[in-house]
Amino acid sequence: MKKIVVVGSGPIGSAFAKKVHELDANAQITMFEVGPAATNPPGRHVRSVDSEAEMLEAQQASQGPKANSRQDAGKMHTGVVTARPGTFLVEDGKADSQMPAAAMSANEIPEFIDQAEYQRDLDEAWKILKVNQTAFERYPLGKQLRHRLGAKYNAGRNEDRHVQPMPLAVEIKDNKVWWTGTDVIIADLL
Repeated sequence: MKKIVVVGSGPIGSAFAKKVHELDANAQITMFEVGPAATNPPGRHVRSVDSEAEMLEAQQASQGPKANSRQDAGKMHTGVVTARPGTFLVEDGKADSQMPAAAMSANEIPEFIDQAEYQRDLDEAWKILKVNQTAFERYPLGKQLRHRLGAKYNAGRNEDRHVQPMPLAVEIKDNKVWWTGTDVIIADLL
């Protein structure tokens, strides 16, 4: 029997454990995590907990011993908006901007990466993380916003680069939003 040690229970460690298990269901996989069990059950995405208070507590705990006590990312304070983690503001974030909290993320595929290999790996990542772009389609505001942004930014771009819903690692089950966490990625191994 193969014995595998995975250090870290985040998305990468969890995906690695899942793939090892798929390749060899008899492998003994042990996962180590230095961070705290921020949710109950452990590994749940902090946005999938039952209350906002639990979410804030889990977010704080997940930051580790040098946690940032400020929970105001993306909120207006003293006339300036701060970007949410992983994004940057489209405008300068000043309160008098037309859309002071409009944020985006930008990613590029380096030319030296084989495009077919990249697409295969991206498709696999979407599957593991349960990524979709339709979870919030029932909300008309998103459609209106994409329409307006598309009118301004779609011209001259390939159709696959038009304004579109954000890919999110989320499912809607029983009228509840379930964000993909370790518990979802390796559910069959727990």
